[in-house]
Amino acid sequence: MPYALDHFDELVTKTHQGQKLTTDRLDYPYVYDISSAQLSKIEFVKIGVWNEKKTIKFYFPAKEDYAGHSITNLQNTDKYIEGDVDTLSNIMQALGHSHIDLLKIEIEGAEYTVIDNVIGEKIDVKIILVEFDEYHHREGKNLATLRRIKKSSDKILDAGYKLVHTSSYYKKTFVRKDVFEMLRRASN
Repeated sequence: MPYALDHFDELVTKTHQGQKLTTDRLDYPYVYDISSAQLSKIEFVKIGVWNEKKTIKFYFPAKEDYAGHSITNLQNTDKYIEGDVDTLSNIMQALGHSHIDLLKIEIEGAEYTVIDNVIGEKIDVKIILVEFDEYHHREGKNLATLRRIKKSSDKILDAGYKLVHTSSYYKKTFVRKDVFEMLRRASN
């Protein structure tokens, strides 16, 4: 998305100038503490994650200052931009990756489809962080939304993960059971 590209470009520019980038979030500003050497190890891939390779519409958010565009048109708007998407396994293969240590999914309503694809393709992911954005938008806190969140969470659990954290905002952290046990043993 344009804001993500701009944000990353700003991070690169400030870091190379020896400055720190601070987010403008008033409640919880975040300061990036990263060196040019660390930043050079990051590859920003300009492709969205979905369940197939194609060009797809990303709908603008209803609020002008909201950053998230939505494949599922989570906020019911008419304006959109188009962008390329692909499966996580295809992206990993193109980058030469065989596993993912941490997968953070905050994708404005597309999380259900991506989770189904990740689980269905049995992608080697150790930790999954997911924000179920639908809870905050289109249908809000109704029973159908809560059922979709539970169904998706249950799929992750059935795929061999443990739920280790959840917030009242439907942000959840799942750790694969073998990794959880290894961490548990290491902490004793």
